[in-house]
Amino acid sequence: MGQCKNVSSHIMPINESPKIIFTRYLYVKDEVMLTLIMSILGKHESSVFWAYELYYSGFENELFNLLWKIYFDFYYTLNPSFYDYFIKKQIVLKYILFFKPSKYIINVKTNQFIY
Repeated sequence: MGQCKNVSSHIMPINESPKIIFTRYLYVKDEVMLTLIMSILGKHESSVFWAYELYYSGFENELFNLLWKIYFDFYYTLNPSFYDYFIKKQIVLKYILFFKPSKYIINVKTNQFIY
């Protein structure tokens, strides 16, 4: 008769399930990335929201890697000059983030409000 193959090696144990990573508004990170791709390709204004969602959730590197991938996969052949523009903007953003103050100090003279 036929032989029975061991299929248990293809089943992922429960304790080794893939980790779900959430963004700041509790969207699944992978789904946010896919939605960003679809919204950019569809030229929807919501792409800004999805990019902000990744960025402000702490996934700056993943966001830029994804934007580069989208650029090279879909736009590079028709827009090769955008490469230099994108590099400049990325450098400016990293410069701003590097020198961003960690705390904001507000000077207020309280005696001006007391009569």
